[in-house]
Amino acid sequence: MYQTIIYQNRPVKGRLADKSPRTYFVREATGLVKSLTWFDVMIVGLAYFSIAVASFLIFGLGSYLFPGSNMVILVSVIGLILDIPIMIAYGMFSSVMPRSGGDYVYISRTFVPSLGFAASVVFWLYGLTFAGGQNAYFTVSFGLAPYLGAIGAVGGNSGLVSFAQSITQPVPLVAVGTIMLIVLFVLMLVPTAVLHRVLFVSFILAFVGYPVLFVGTLAFASHGQFVTDFNNHVASLGLNTSYDGIVASAQKAGANLAPVTLGATLAALPLAYATLGVPNSGVYFGGEVKRSSRQVPLGLIACLLVIAGSVAAMGYLIYNVFGYNFIAATSYLSNTGGYTLPVAPYVNYFLAIIYPNAAFNWFMLISVLAWQVIVMALIGLVATRILFAWSFDRLVPSAMSEISQRFHTPVKGAVVVTVVCWVFLVATVYNFLGSYVNLVFAQAALYLLTMIAATVFPLMKKDLFNQTSNWATRKVGGLPLMSVFGGIGAAVLLMNFYFLFTDPAVSGYSLTSFLIIVATYIVFIALYFVVKAQRKRQGIDLSYVFAEIPPE
Repeated sequence: MYQTIIYQNRPVKGRLADKSPRTYFVREATGLVKSLTWFDVMIVGLAYFSIAVASFLIFGLGSYLFPGSNMVILVSVIGLILDIPIMIAYGMFSSVMPRSGGDYVYISRTFVPSLGFAASVVFWLYGLTFAGGQNAYFTVSFGLAPYLGAIGAVGGNSGLVSFAQSITQPVPLVAVGTIMLIVLFVLMLVPTAVLHRVLFVSFILAFVGYPVLFVGTLAFASHGQFVTDFNNHVASLGLNTSYDGIVASAQKAGANLAPVTLGATLAALPLAYATLGVPNSGVYFGGEVKRSSRQVPLGLIACLLVIAGSVAAMGYLIYNVFGYNFIAATSYLSNTGGYTLPVAPYVNYFLAIIYPNAAFNWFMLISVLAWQVIVMALIGLVATRILFAWSFDRLVPSAMSEISQRFHTPVKGAVVVTVVCWVFLVATVYNFLGSYVNLVFAQAALYLLTMIAATVFPLMKKDLFNQTSNWATRKVGGLPLMSVFGGIGAAVLLMNFYFLFTDPAVSGYSLTSFLIIVATYIVFIALYFVVKAQRKRQGIDLSYVFAEIPPE
């Protein structure tokens, strides 16, 4: 069933010394099939943001952690402006090196391989497999439970409300999350041609719900209508509160319902990167995209524009129909105590109050779950392709780059990813916010290294840079445009680090989590040299591997 690739374990100095350095790769071709398009690149990039779950999370959590911040301005204006040069730099790297592996390939071919390996391990652990566990958690806590609770609350079904509350407890959370990880495993197994169809269908279901129907429904609603509907809803539940009463209770409890300012909005930049990240996921499977030198950059930019447009439309209506202070007040009470409603204060609950049609809300739940299926596909694709790239470069066992003859996917790598994701699912269930900050740092650190690499690659690695001749190698006044956009991207990410480390709302939760990531860098830089020495004893010099771009 499987095509087995075995390391050349005996000394090869005499027999291979006169051959191409490509001999030192696991094999001459990856075995991966080019069947994806720019549309797939866009979809998986959107998955990193997950428009549905992000809409539940960033508006409430943003106002709680960063009083006076405006997520519409942050994501759709500031985020768009700041991310464009980063996406262009990634697009240029993917055009110069259209291979699967993404940041790992870029950093290891630009700087020393040990740094590329360690940085990609940190991202694989805390930004992918941890994210896989997180996403299984998110599916229940920010998707399934809130929507079941909302449908039950507005429909008078107390049993459904109780069930929704029960599945947010640790043991049920792990059980339902495990089901999501089984979905992840299946998505990693299927051929990319089948995955293309799964992504397309899931995207239609997801996008029609969030943002299309969400925006379309709220566009015909008013703030006054929501206040009336909300007051009627809490009265039907027998609660002694109201729309204005909740805002007053939050202020009395100490909520800072500050007016929106640019400074507060900029300070929330790490939160935007925790959910928005950089929609660069397509570069990790660049070797499986048809005409990747153009298709990958097109997908990256399309993704960024769709995210910005969706958040702008949804956020404008959320703030104007539900009310900025109301969103901030309910989030504050939910996080500090004093919140008395039976369902978490996410925007899907408020949408169900203003439009309680059961069929509509069940479809919106399906939309949320479809977004989560896409997220799982993203995590599986990226995590297995990084494993694949390490194995192809002989840094981890060759089993991770074995390709199933039936599925044309790395099946053993899929098993490893699923198991590690499950471990992190359990960790996330018991320590959500601390692991969330870990994800921000892991992402930002890797992206910063890649942007620095993009800046210097055309200057330090001229032979590799000049191997291709396309839009990515253009120069202005003798300076490569790739260096220009890489430098701007590096400056943006340094600003993100500034807010990450100076604002206690983000960096103050756990110094330990930061030190764990630093320690991981140190351990895996050292491990690289251990592996290099072992390969040297086998007659394989890894210096040849990293002297050129991997084969297709």
